[in-house]
Amino acid sequence: MKGKRIGTVLQYLLVAILIIVLYYIFLIFGATKNNEKATKVFGYRLFVITSGSMEPTFYEGDIIFVKETNSYENGDIITYTMNNEENPTTHRIIGIYNENSFLTQGDSNSFADPNPISKDSIIGEVVYSIPKIGKGIEVTQKLRYLLLVVILLLVWRLIYKRKKEKSKRRKIKKEIANNEEEND
Repeated sequence: MKGKRIGTVLQYLLVAILIIVLYYIFLIFGATKNNEKATKVFGYRLFVITSGSMEPTFYEGDIIFVKETNSYENGDIITYTMNNEENPTTHRIIGIYNENSFLTQGDSNSFADPNPISKDSIIGEVVYSIPKIGKGIEVTQKLRYLLLVVILLLVWRLIYKRKKEKSKRRKIKKEIANNEEEND
C-alpha cells in the first residue's frame, strides 16, 4: 500500500517537473526581436537575430542570450537600441571613445555604424546563441498559447487515464472478492 502511494506521489512529481520544464521552454519561445517584449530568463534577455549584418557569427533566425554587464571591451558583441527604437541592434564593438561611448560594426558590414553608441543605450553583451531556431520560434509565438493548452490537455488526459485505470482495477478486484465470497 505504501509503495502505491509513493508511486502516485512520484507520478505527480514527474508531472509537476514536466510542467516546469515546459514553462521554461515557453520562456525560450518568448524570444523576440522587440526590446520591450524580450523575455528575461535568469538575468538574460532573449532576442531573435533579424538581419544578416552579423554573419558569419550570427545568422538571421538565431537566438541570442544577452546579459547586462558593467563594462565593455573591443571585440564584445553588444545589443543596443538607438533613438528609442523597438527593435534592438546587435553589433561588435570596434572602438571605444571613452568608457561611455562605443563605435560598433556588423561583422558582415564593410563600414562602421555612423553614430557612436552610448553606454545608456546598451541592453547588454551577447554571451550565448542558439542557431536557427528563431524562425520557428516566431511562428510558434503566435501559436504558443494553443500549444500550452494542448500540452496541458495531454497531461490532464494522462492523469485522467491513470485514475480511470485505477478505478477499473479496484472494480475488478471488488468483483473478484464478491465472487470468492459467493463461492464460499
